[in-house]
Amino acid sequence: MAQVYFTTMRVASDDSVPAKLRRLLAAAGLEGMDLSGKYVAIKTHFGEQGNVSFLRPAYTRTIAQEVRRLSGKPFVTDCSTLYIGMRNDLIDHLECARLNGFNHDSCGCEVVIADGLRGDDEVVVPVPDGTYVQEARIGRTVLDADVLVSLTHAKGCASAAFGGTLKNLGMGCGSRAGKMVMHSKGMPSVIAEKCTGCRKCLKSCAHAAIDIAGHKALINGNCVGCGHCISYCPQKAVNPAWNRNWEDMHMKIAEYAAAVVRNTQSLHVAVAIDVTPQCDCFAGNDSPVVPNVGMFASSDPVALDQAVADAINAQPVIAGSALSEKYAAAPSDGEGTDHLHAINPSSDWVVSLVHAEELGIGTRSYDLVTVG
Repeated sequence: MAQVYFTTMRVASDDSVPAKLRRLLAAAGLEGMDLSGKYVAIKTHFGEQGNVSFLRPAYTRTIAQEVRRLSGKPFVTDCSTLYIGMRNDLIDHLECARLNGFNHDSCGCEVVIADGLRGDDEVVVPVPDGTYVQEARIGRTVLDADVLVSLTHAKGCASAAFGGTLKNLGMGCGSRAGKMVMHSKGMPSVIAEKCTGCRKCLKSCAHAAIDIAGHKALINGNCVGCGHCISYCPQKAVNPAWNRNWEDMHMKIAEYAAAVVRNTQSLHVAVAIDVTPQCDCFAGNDSPVVPNVGMFASSDPVALDQAVADAINAQPVIAGSALSEKYAAAPSDGEGTDHLHAINPSSDWVVSLVHAEELGIGTRSYDLVTVG
């Protein structure tokens, strides 16, 4: 049974949320980690431009301050996205982070994009016991760090149902090629109307998988689905083959998370506030569906996800939210049993946790320890 540490968002007049987070980190074991002179990656999510539910930089700054106090060298990081948005290459990703308030002064450390300029600076990590992947493509800087502290905004997710720690580690630490593997089954395609035949995609392909015919790019049978052509296309004309088999994606997320935590010393923090129906990758974020819960921390990412999900599912539903509308429309879904699944019923968040436990990177059994 793993220890998961918890504190509420309630604060006395002489206290603060950052002070409570410091106590939570201490209880979860940060002070017992050898951080002296070590590079410490704080893996978080900067939020898509327009989104306002992502975790504020104050949380990152508090962790960075504690790492510095313990003589570590912190930096805050994330990997670029597969989808077309403001975070799909290093330049735009840093601009998005800056616009959302993440910079050296606000975070107390440098902001680094872990998979490089085009999202293809990666380390191929063996997953020898993987069922769906035998190797994971992880943003290089994540694994170059000596220590990883994941900082997760716990919320819903359209594809995964639960945007928790495993998703932050697995999907979040995957390079663009890694995200392609998790999100996709098969090779991408070219949107002919957007393609100008500039041939820049040819430079990105190591498998001779792109032909030019009639001044348009065509992807042939040599394609291995690495997704590098997506980042090289200036016209955004290469379209991923989005996978709608969420069970497949859940299993791959667990295997990618295993590749990360097996190869770096790690501690994990999850903040269950502003629990929106969808993740912070969307510019538009709906209102929260349950009240703010609190902050959680553990060295076990599986136990942490289970504890956070259980706490979210135990909350009352906020009237007028998308979740209350879901229950009103389909009362047979069983209000109060699994809010996360009810808000995104096409996906079962438990699959990732079960598979992660099978892979031996944690346990779903936990003891919740309250920190004042």
